[in-house]
Amino acid sequence: MRILLVLAAAAIVFGGPIAALAVFQRNLLYPGAFIAGPRARLPVPPGTEAILLVTADDERLHAL
Repeated sequence: MRILLVLAAAAIVFGGPIAALAVFQRNLLYPGAFIAGPRARLPVPPGTEAILLVTADDERLHAL
């Protein structure tokens, strides 16, 4: 019985953060993809130029 409690505690301690990372991995890897509101209104920093790249499969990429 004691080993089951230890295993359950270990699953909570180690599994919780791993599950949270799995759920929020897109937000962590691509934080700019979750900007609220229209993206066209974001200001372009001085000294940079906004460009549009179109891939062979018509994917549109916006870059600075």
